[in-house]
Amino acid sequence: MTTFTAANYLQDGARTVAEMKTAFEQNLAATKEVLGAGPEVTLTISGTSLTPAAGVTPWINVATPGGAASANLTNIVPTNMKDGAWVALKIANAGQLVVLKQAAGGSGQLNMVNAADLTLADLSMTAIFRQAGGQWWEITRSYGTQGAAFRTFYGTAGLGQNRFSGRQGWCAGAALTAASTLALGTDGNYFSVNGSATINGIAAAPQGTVMTLLFTGSPVLVHSSVLQLGGFNIQAQPNMLLDFISDGGGVWHLKGGGGSGGVTVFARSATLTTVSNTTAETGLYGVTVPAQYLTGLRRVRLEAVIILQDNAGLVGTNYLHLYLYLGGALIAGLPIVTAIDGDGLFGQGVTGLLTATVSDLGTAQWGSLSWQAPSRVTAGGLIGAARPGVTDEWGGGVVSVDSGVSQLLQLNARWEAAAPQKILQVRHVIVTLT
Repeated sequence: MTTFTAANYLQDGARTVAEMKTAFEQNLAATKEVLGAGPEVTLTISGTSLTPAAGVTPWINVATPGGAASANLTNIVPTNMKDGAWVALKIANAGQLVVLKQAAGGSGQLNMVNAADLTLADLSMTAIFRQAGGQWWEITRSYGTQGAAFRTFYGTAGLGQNRFSGRQGWCAGAALTAASTLALGTDGNYFSVNGSATINGIAAAPQGTVMTLLFTGSPVLVHSSVLQLGGFNIQAQPNMLLDFISDGGGVWHLKGGGGSGGVTVFARSATLTTVSNTTAETGLYGVTVPAQYLTGLRRVRLEAVIILQDNAGLVGTNYLHLYLYLGGALIAGLPIVTAIDGDGLFGQGVTGLLTATVSDLGTAQWGSLSWQAPSRVTAGGLIGAARPGVTDEWGGGVVSVDSGVSQLLQLNARWEAAAPQKILQVRHVIVTLT
């Protein structure tokens, strides 16, 4: 251990030449003991320890005894090193690993920042320690070219395979504007898309890039070789989300979200509609099916909660008639028996689920109507059966409309006979696309 001369020692005019020479050599030796002040030195582990010499740089290349493939280093003997001194350690030879042992005991023991052994496995790796109280405390380490070890120690993701053990946050980029080729920013993986211009493609991004789009308008996304949407165009709706992945070269594939696989809710209503005491056909609910929604063998499904009440004592069999239209064409009808020979079946009212479905058949559309209610009510009725002599009502039927043009899906109803006690209420409508 070498110390610098005391302050003002060299300024003393009484110093002899010999004393000055000794002081200069002492200061030179102390300077050399500063990390980086001199050339690297190579020391071989003796047993499991090292003993740095005084007056040499503490940048030490550590060699294993007899060139062994690996060796443990438990202590750096501090005899020639003072408190506050720094030392840097790396291996001297490739293929000769040095394991720095955590708190092995004794003077000059090593203390790692993570309280665990550290293996210097590569020439590019370095560990730096500071001496305090006769022990060595790790200041920092460099893994050099050993990226996997670096990521493991610091818990960071790399450019290779990673396993995330916590929630990941993806940035939202600046809003985009719908255009023939949708321009992407590099500031996120989630974008709002404003406007309703037709989208024929998306700007190129590296293969494997994932992206989520939230539409605020109603653009049409056109299926093509570069915008793979599953064989059909998509009419976006406000607040619709679509997920994509890039195949490189400007080719994108739809992964999921609204308008693709699964179920997409594109309309709903909680408005209460009542039809009572009338034989006139009355609208219950209507929704516009956007262009392209009924292409690619897809299906639109309308579900509504309905409440029926009929305690009118009219002679004969009475019906409630339901009609389903697509683009103005009658596609399905359903008569529901509500009274037989003057006995109302729904005197206290009954709640059921009405389902209307329109499916694409490639060249036409199939429509159907069905109604579900408690079995004690339906057991006495002819629900779903066509009324004799009536030709415009059936459980399901086929029409041909242009599915490339937006079409109105309309549900209507009328009573067979008018009476104040005949009441139909519709509420909680939801329309889905599958």
